[in-house]
Amino acid sequence: MKVKNIDWSKEFPPNSECNYNHVKGKTPLGDFLISWKGWKDSPIYDVEHIVYGGYRYNLGSLDDAKEEAQKRYTETVLSCIEL
Repeated sequence: MKVKNIDWSKEFPPNSECNYNHVKGKTPLGDFLISWKGWKDSPIYDVEHIVYGGYRYNLGSLDDAKEEAQKRYTETVLSCIEL
């Protein structure tokens, strides 16, 4: 069984919605937010699920952060299925 991939937005600069550079990921179970301090040479990427909360710190790249979000999303969806 395959879980649909998160639909990621483009990268946004800091704005009224988030004080840091960020991307949003849309899912049927709520959005994910990945944020980072874009002005740093080696930023740390944070993942947050808007509905369920929870953070994962110290991810080294945006791709790593997106992969972590997808992993958490997939685990959540699969935990709802009884085989």
